[in-house]
Amino acid sequence: MKTTESALRPELVFWLDAPPRSLAGTLRYVSQNWVNTVYYVCVRPLAEDRKRMGWEECEHGSAHMTILSDLADPDLFVKEFISQHRDAIHVCNGFRSLVAPYVTRWLFPLVGLKIAAWSERPGVYENRRSQLIKWLGIAAVNRFYALRYGKNIQAYLAIGTLSVDAFERYGWSRSKLFPFMYDSNIPARTEMGKSGQVGKSLRFLYVGQFNWRKGVDLLIRSFDDSLYGDWHLSLVGRNGEYEQQIVSWAEKNPRISYLGVWPSSEVVNNISDFDVCLVPSRFDGWGLFTNEAIHAGVGVIVSDATASFDLVEASGAGKVVPSGETSSFRKAVQEVIDNPALAQSWKEKAGKYAHKITSESVGSYLIDILEFTFIKPERQRPQCPWL
Repeated sequence: MKTTESALRPELVFWLDAPPRSLAGTLRYVSQNWVNTVYYVCVRPLAEDRKRMGWEECEHGSAHMTILSDLADPDLFVKEFISQHRDAIHVCNGFRSLVAPYVTRWLFPLVGLKIAAWSERPGVYENRRSQLIKWLGIAAVNRFYALRYGKNIQAYLAIGTLSVDAFERYGWSRSKLFPFMYDSNIPARTEMGKSGQVGKSLRFLYVGQFNWRKGVDLLIRSFDDSLYGDWHLSLVGRNGEYEQQIVSWAEKNPRISYLGVWPSSEVVNNISDFDVCLVPSRFDGWGLFTNEAIHAGVGVIVSDATASFDLVEASGAGKVVPSGETSSFRKAVQEVIDNPALAQSWKEKAGKYAHKITSESVGSYLIDILEFTFIKPERQRPQCPWL
């Protein structure tokens, strides 16, 4: 027999591109605490390029998973699944996702269903002419989405405050917008947010892809011989047009180390050996490395085009710099080299803040949003715990 709580909660369906990694901890917490049945409907398995970056299959709790690419007729399955679960709450990846063709065809147009969506803000990061043309197109397309589906989607989880502002401009009602974040499968730590003391030589760390969008060229220009002081830069990752240059750079410079790829389950524990993490992206829909650094108790120098700068701004555990500006990024790096006590203060602030971005905190917030939107609208609107 179902408990009173489960009787109030319908089944819950997450429509995903792949088995969750960027939301693995959050969705696992939800699946374990929702009380009623939770389903994952995924387009495909975890992509091979992500596995090359060290991403691992995650534990997904009690959720029931279906991979559409394994089926003979995915569209027929989706159509029948929705028909069988019309009373469920459906939470979907956004309009530019792999799952979008399925949900925009079979789910979003339906009236009377309980539907929520999440999305990063759209963006471009190419030359100015391409940016202008694409921005105009992006604005038009997203205004269409708001007009076409705004009545049927009752809650929109916007990844980062940058997304909240963007989607409101595109026509989504502010009352439906909730700031949200990605949360990777971070392992449990006995002393979350604790890392070592800053040493004589300041240890910088970059983890990610080696491409222009991630701002790796800013790292190469910033960490040259004219950057004075006692420092060491380590880089972890692969993929991208700068991969070979990074490897060669590390071989020739004793203050640069290329450490290969870390399994995703080991990233947080490994970060705790460093003093400052670097996120110089020109555009990033979120930027999980920021989460991982703060969980490890390490401050972050992050660009203002990385949506996860919210965490640095709220915690004070680092510095936010303008994106794409080598001079601003280099100045922030030099500032902390000149004043290692600043890195130590960032570590302390990260340690005090880390509990606000645990999987339990983010998952509980998601449950509160779904209950407020679909079950108990008389409740007070949920407040984002990390802002």
